[in-house]
Amino acid sequence: MLTPKNDLLPTLTGWFAEFADLSNAKKGTVAFAENGMKYWGSTFDPSAWYRFNAVWDFFEKMQLNVDKIHQQIRENQLFFLQHLPTHSLLEKCQPLFSQTLDHHGHFLTFKASSLEEGAAIEGMLKQRRVTIDRRGDRLRFGFGLYQDRTDILELLARLKPTT
Repeated sequence: MLTPKNDLLPTLTGWFAEFADLSNAKKGTVAFAENGMKYWGSTFDPSAWYRFNAVWDFFEKMQLNVDKIHQQIRENQLFFLQHLPTHSLLEKCQPLFSQTLDHHGHFLTFKASSLEEGAAIEGMLKQRRVTIDRRGDRLRFGFGLYQDRTDILELLARLKPTT
């Protein structure tokens, strides 16, 4: 068992290791705390907790919860599917999802006719500043809380074939 004062120091560290000593002048080496704080940033970085708490505080303030977020994303996905033009970069792709989107995740997957076709479509999308998650011949379009109808309309416009 380690006591608060010991000679062990982390090999890799971040600025949290000096957190207890931030007000002192730097001496060229890490000014490790004299207690367990010296390990912060090497084996534990609490900044993710701060972000997590800030996000959930924001969700609470906005009265958001998992069900409301899922519903908004599902509505955007349905809007996307209802307005997807017959002639688009995805016209030869097979949808790999139920059109009702019951019990569905926050992405829509389309299967290209081949690995090469999937790569070609992804390349065309990149040229149009659309980033997707391609896994072989599967083209995955992700939908998130931060997207609204304007974003979906822009995506639909970018999927139209060029003349």
